[in-house]
Amino acid sequence: MKKTLLQRLDTDMDAELTRLMGLFKENKAPIFNSYMKEHFRIAKSKPGAFANHPPVLAVSLGGTNLKLMIAGMKNGTMMVEHVRATQIPAHPTEFTEFFDEILVRDEYIKNYLSSSENTFVGFSFPMAIFDGVPFHPTKVPNLQGVIVRDMKDLSEEFNFGKKFEIYLKDRGFHPAELFYQSDGIIAHHGAVALCDTELEDSTTLIICGTGMATGDEENYIQLGIAEVLDNDEEIYPAAETENHQYQYALAGKGLFGLMRRCISIKSEEPGSRLAGYDLSEYFVDSQGSKTTVQIWESSLTGEKPEGAAKTISERIGAEAYAELQQIAGKIVGRVIGSIANSVISTIVKMGPAENQKGHLVFFEGSIVNNKYILPRVKAEIVRRINREELYGHIGVPQPFLPDMERTLKPLKVCRGLPEALLADVDITLIGAASSVMAETCLRKQGF
Repeated sequence: MKKTLLQRLDTDMDAELTRLMGLFKENKAPIFNSYMKEHFRIAKSKPGAFANHPPVLAVSLGGTNLKLMIAGMKNGTMMVEHVRATQIPAHPTEFTEFFDEILVRDEYIKNYLSSSENTFVGFSFPMAIFDGVPFHPTKVPNLQGVIVRDMKDLSEEFNFGKKFEIYLKDRGFHPAELFYQSDGIIAHHGAVALCDTELEDSTTLIICGTGMATGDEENYIQLGIAEVLDNDEEIYPAAETENHQYQYALAGKGLFGLMRRCISIKSEEPGSRLAGYDLSEYFVDSQGSKTTVQIWESSLTGEKPEGAAKTISERIGAEAYAELQQIAGKIVGRVIGSIANSVISTIVKMGPAENQKGHLVFFEGSIVNNKYILPRVKAEIVRRINREELYGHIGVPQPFLPDMERTLKPLKVCRGLPEALLADVDITLIGAASSVMAETCLRKQGF
């Protein structure tokens, strides 16, 4: 008997966890060494030169937006002086032209880069860094001249540090101390930098927003690009999931397409109330991923449709909308379970902490930090780690329960900075600042 869509969307979470752990065990997981072990030691121990560091320029390049901040550290607290968010160019733009817009034409940043010979710049990239070269075949497609798209083109010519050094010189700015790395481990560093930690603590982070990745204190682990969605070609077609990448079932870049395909499949089932409705216009980009989550949220007790979900519900009526809620429920249920599996498999890969306590886990990204999703993720992590028989079956030690409740210190900001701007200060931006602060400390120590 042919399975229904909802049955096809069911995922064997035990089998998925086993597969993820197998990737690590067989050295097939997409792991990129970030050479930041000593940076994390600085973030944990917080020596005086780090805890009271002069202002730095932090730049966080995302999939669709870029954030900039000037902030220093005072007694271990990030002191934000200036923050700004802007969109990545919508059309092909040379990076020098874009940098002129965000650095030279921003008077506060221009003054910082011009005012002293002692300037510091930290960059976060939403991709892996190979020998100083940012690489990704598709991300940030309109920013030209700084991201290599084909592995065969990797060369010293595209070393970002050297390109940025030339850029600053050409604009008459002083040379700056620069540090840059992938956003997953940069966000991780930012979380550790503002958290009360001990050197013996072991920490990890999962980032799930536009894309998905995890990380330990040395590696950027791009679990999101693991090609594991290979069980249903109609739901997860290779052509629309970059050859079955995991993140297309979990992250913003994938949920809208998954929802669109599922609606199409469901509408062809006998008796479906969705038959005759074309809802594809609501699921064409990352906004459609937000709509998918909104539809799921509206199925929770006491919640009503909001935003585009409300528009859709009014357009198609209660019975058809109930089918959408069922589909979204399966999709978000998979998101919750798979995020938990990603955290657990990363913890197991890392091994027990030196202090024989549970790992500290930090969460970053709009999907995982959704106010309804995050508590369910945490509960699922606890539930699955408590299943001792599961780990015996897989053949790995049962991990300790992680610490997921240790909070970041509240940000202190200079007087006069509008509260609305603080919404742009996330731990990736903080990490772009804290990592270059740690880098300067290490350079002083001779590392």
